[in-house]
Amino acid sequence: MKSIIVLIFFICFSNIYSQSLWNIQITVTPKDTSLEYLKSVILNEYSSQFDYEIAAFYLAYHHKDSELQWLLSNLNTNRIYDKSTPIFIMKYQKFVTDQIVRGYLGDQSAISLLQVAIDSTDYIKYKVILDRYLTEARIYNNFDLIKNAFLDSNYRVYSLQGLRTYANNLQYRSEVISLLSEAIINSTNANELSNYTYSLYWIDRDLTVELLDQKFQEFSGWDRQSLFIDLYKFDPINQPRRSMWAIPLEPDENLRAYYIPFYPSIESGIYPKVYLQPYWINFLKSWYQTESSASIKDDIIWFIYDFKPLSINTDSSITIIDQIEYLKLQVDSVLNYTWLGDLTFSNELKNILTTAKTNLQNGDSLACRSEVKSFQDSVDFVYKDSLNADPRFVAIEGWKFLYWNAQYILDRLPEPPANPNLVVSLKKQSWQSNTSQQCNVL
Repeated sequence: MKSIIVLIFFICFSNIYSQSLWNIQITVTPKDTSLEYLKSVILNEYSSQFDYEIAAFYLAYHHKDSELQWLLSNLNTNRIYDKSTPIFIMKYQKFVTDQIVRGYLGDQSAISLLQVAIDSTDYIKYKVILDRYLTEARIYNNFDLIKNAFLDSNYRVYSLQGLRTYANNLQYRSEVISLLSEAIINSTNANELSNYTYSLYWIDRDLTVELLDQKFQEFSGWDRQSLFIDLYKFDPINQPRRSMWAIPLEPDENLRAYYIPFYPSIESGIYPKVYLQPYWINFLKSWYQTESSASIKDDIIWFIYDFKPLSINTDSSITIIDQIEYLKLQVDSVLNYTWLGDLTFSNELKNILTTAKTNLQNGDSLACRSEVKSFQDSVDFVYKDSLNADPRFVAIEGWKFLYWNAQYILDRLPEPPANPNLVVSLKKQSWQSNTSQQCNVL
């Protein structure tokens, strides 16, 4: 009977203390990590608050299961001395350490005692830091504290994480968004602005991009370029549009060059692949006529020479039929940009793709492949046939978008089976040729 009572007590005790209220981080390792040394530091009344915290955190983090009861029995600094006494700071720090560790061990009493610690200090920065533990335990008692710290420029940087955490509570979410939005709108410094936008981004992504776009247009010079980098992280798909807007307005050619990516940088992922679209290539060709910098002109030439168009089949949800429809849109695009001559030729190309799509829908992937290959061959022939006087033509840009997008489709379609008769014939011709050569040698 006694063993059953002990078992029930153990189960209840485990349920009460096994679930951490918050986490702790080990930033410093004690000079001695033995259990004997760590416990001696905690039991020594005259240990410095620094050594005490290191020992308590390390012991709790690495020996939580085996030493839980010992820690709960001995981390019992239960008094905050009067602030005028010499030992106030040391005892206060040890009291805080005890509550942080006890909360990590799952002791519910640590919540109210940590709030006592927050109320007992005059240091705003320390109050803000301690409140992070409470919000991690979903205790949102100190919003006014965090809000006022954010409104004070001396403590704003320390309160950002706490402010963002309070947005997890619907009661404070809208006010947090309002505070961060106002800070972004009123900011005149790009580095300072980045702190606010990163915090707001985790709460409302669309609003963050909208506000950052607004500041991107308000700022100039290196500040604008700095926001350009931030926007790449938040909203890469619209980076070409921002480049096209900023380049004509930027008088500094060194800064202007930052808005035109190198093609190898796109291939390596430094810049988004959305730059590999017809509208961006068309912009570069147009801007080339206006650009005054010889080095930027060279960059534009090499970009147009090197680039390969964006493949949409990197998305697993994109079907081959989607790719065929996308290629038909590319035919219209290159025609509009005058990289493809003759409307009749354009319609012929789209008719080929329509047939390819129908064949694929009917389950004949080989016939589909044959049509797509016919499309690719027609584009390639007209591009290379510069001597023909007919109105059909394909410019290098049009050839790249049509030829390579056709190739991306062909890469996903099955190869036709080899013709065995052709293989036998080729082997026979090879044998006869070798025999003839041997006879000639003799």
